Amino acid sequence: MKSLSTSNINSRDALFNRNYIAVMIANFLISGGFYLVNVIISSYVVSLGMTQTVAGAIIGCFSLTSLIARPFSGALTNRMSKKKMMLVSVIVMALATYGYTLFHISQLLVLVRIFHGVGFALFSTVSLVMISTIVPSDRMSEG
Repeated sequence: MKSLSTSNINSRDALFNRNYIAVMIANFLISGGFYLVNVIISSYVVSLGMTQTVAGAIIGCFSLTSLIARPFSGALTNRMSKKKMMLVSVIVMALATYGYTLFHISQLLVLVRIFHGVGFALFSTVSLVMISTIVPSDRMSEG
């Protein structure tokens, strides 16, 4: 019977390798930014003079768009480079987050939320695919 020790695990089998940590950090930052925006967006929209009903509609656009875009993001992830997809999705989400400060009209905020939802769908799909390709197959349940 073989004893398990860290000397038996080579660097290719390491779960916490450089790529895994990079995707984890990106996921942490994107999720953190998403949750920070999600917490304040309703107050922000109401402070612009819109009703709570409009604020709810604007907030709901994100979830609906993200849900609808998910199957398409999977198809894109299968066809395109994963690194490029991640970069594009991060740029889309950064632009969307910045867009909230630029637009003060409900219709434009709806467009920004839709844009943000598409970026979130792309990012969440491609990050899961990247993790599944980075994690060694014998350690998949840990990853």
